[in-house]
Order: sequence, then C-alpha cells, then structure tokens
Amino acid sequence: MRYAEYLPWLKQISLSIDVGVDFKVDGLGGIDLVSSNKLIIRSSSSSSSSSFSSSSDRDNGAPFQILLPIDIKSFDIVSVKLKDSRLGISLAVQVVETSTERMDEVWSCKWLSKMTPKLNNQNEFCFKCRNCGLLLIESENHLFKDMPSEYWYELMDFWHCHKPENNQLNDKDYGILKPTNNRTIIIGSYYLLQLHNNNLMSSKGINKNLLCCKKCQCVLGEQYQNVARLLKWKITLQYKNQNQNQNQNQNQNQTVDSNYNSLWYVAGMLDSKIKSSAIRKFRIKLEYGSWLYLWVMNSNVEIAIDDRVLKNSLKVWYTTDIVAEKEEECKKYEEIELGYLDVVNDLLKSLHQNTIESELMIGATKYSVGFILGS
Repeated sequence: MRYAEYLPWLKQISLSIDVGVDFKVDGLGGIDLVSSNKLIIRSSSSSSSSSFSSSSDRDNGAPFQILLPIDIKSFDIVSVKLKDSRLGISLAVQVVETSTERMDEVWSCKWLSKMTPKLNNQNEFCFKCRNCGLLLIESENHLFKDMPSEYWYELMDFWHCHKPENNQLNDKDYGILKPTNNRTIIIGSYYLLQLHNNNLMSSKGINKNLLCCKKCQCVLGEQYQNVARLLKWKITLQYKNQNQNQNQNQNQNQTVDSNYNSLWYVAGMLDSKIKSSAIRKFRIKLEYGSWLYLWVMNSNVEIAIDDRVLKNSLKVWYTTDIVAEKEEECKKYEEIELGYLDVVNDLLKSLHQNTIESELMIGATKYSVGFILGS
C-alpha cells in the first residue's frame, strides 16, 4: 500500500510507501514531479538490490509512481524515514491555487441551479430509479425547496426560547418540514420528500413502509410522516451538460448521470454532530449486536490511497474491540443511528478499503486508521 496525505496547516504532503523489508534508505535515488498530481520515486542505480517499485512493476524495476491528493507546482524534501518495511517521506509543497468558494451541498437547490441547464428560466433535470432507470420526477412539474439542517430541532435550542416537540402542531413558521402539496418537493441532505409518487409502490415484504420502484421492485425509500422519502443513493439525477468546450468538440446535449454516494450521508451526519455539539466519538450498532466505534480526528482531509483520491474526507480511528462490559469506556462514545443496513455495510467496506494503519494502540484498545469519503 502507498498513500499521500495533504497536511494544509503545514503546507506539506506526507508519503507512506510499502518498500519491503530489504530496502535501505540509501536505495532512494530521487523524486520527480511528472504531473501536477503525480510523483515518480526512483531507486538508486548503485543499489539494484534495493530497488523498489509498484507491485505490478516489481519484476521490471520500473520507477514507483504515487498519486497525490492535490495539484502542486513544486516540492522540497523535508525528511525521509524508514520504519520496518514502510518508507515515510515528508514534502514541503507549493500548491496550485484553486477557488476557495464554498461548494454547495450536492443536489441542493443551489447546486441544481448552477449545474443543470435552464429553459424558459426553469432548470431542466429529472430523477430516475438508479437500478432500472424508471423516470420518477421531472423538474418541470415541480417546485423544489431545501430542508433546514437535519438537526433542526437540536439547533432550535440556540434560536428560540420555546421550541415545539417533534410532530407537534404549531402556528409558528420554524422552517420547511414537509411538502404542502404534490407539486412541492423538499430536498434534504440525503433524501427527497414528496407527498405521493405514482411510480412507487409499497413493499410486498414484511415492512410495508418501504417504497419500491414499480418497474424493478428495488427499494428506493420509505413512507415517512405520511410522505414519500426517496433516498438519494437509491436514485440517479439526470441532466444535459450545459458546458460546451469547442476545442474538444464536446456535445452540449450530452446526458450526465449524477449518483449520490451513501458515504456522503454518513460523513455529513458526523460532521453536523461535531459542529453542533463538539462530540468526536461515536458508536454505530452493527448486525448481530456488535458495535463500531469511531473517533473522528480531522475533517476535510485530502488523501490519495494507491490509485484512489478521497476529497473532503473524515480521518477516523475505528475499532470493534471495545467490549460491552467496559461500560465507562462505551459511555464516551455517543450512539448514532444510521438507520439503513446498506449504508452501514457501505461504511464498513469503505473503512476496510481505505485503512492505512491497523495496529494503533491507545491504552488497551487497538484502533485502525481509516477515512470516510465526504461530498
């Protein structure tokens, strides 16, 4: 494994490369920037036995390529360290300047207004079943509004002297909570709310609250407070490309399919919790009664792991080793409910795939260091 993590507060990139047990530091020949986001690390020609390269090229001695999480103009080597079979290199980098404008939340009204084309002053796009492509929602037939924060009720402690309890009728306008008619669709951080959709049907299984695609029977959402709640990772946003590049003969009418990653829901929930309550330790219940314990170290992390780049990710220490008998230790982790088994499974799979260390001992607990992709 190899990874490159950007440390913005130091203006440095930390490289970690598996070089094998026989590698010596004097086997490092040089580092070249071959593009703004890729380095080549060469072994010393005087030490062929110390040659290191990617696993796919190990037999032919090709230089080792490492992907960077950001674009850089130049770099200076700060330090080189070898521990066991891993080579660590710190680079001071000059970063290619990019826009500092805050990105709009994916599929929010502002995002849709910027990304999708307009006809007669109205944005054109549609939502389809992600599995079979059945048309679910056409923008021309609806009015879209953004939902307030998912922790709206918690944040009202800071906004109002008297707040209503969940589901309590109140004549004060605290914000948009559900659509008032079938023309209106409310966009939440991970869902769409609609009064009714003719292309959805109730599940034929045990849970009748689940809503399925009428064509392929895949679960797309659920009945929630008498409205249909469509989960973003179950549907596809489709629109026409409005950016025409004449030099590349790009077709302005090219169709774009935009899919929502369920991990964005997880990262958004954790980030909102951190910002609203400063809590950084969480536990999530898994199947068969076990728990996943997460300790969020940093947010908005940029990292490249092998050939994957994770932007705006959360860096976490995680473990399943804290046993229920350690009640005092468990109480340090706030329980959060993701609510969807497929999302929990996606989270576990992603953590295992994006783990860079699995032997971090903190007291008597062994943690792994991994990353959760953000939007």
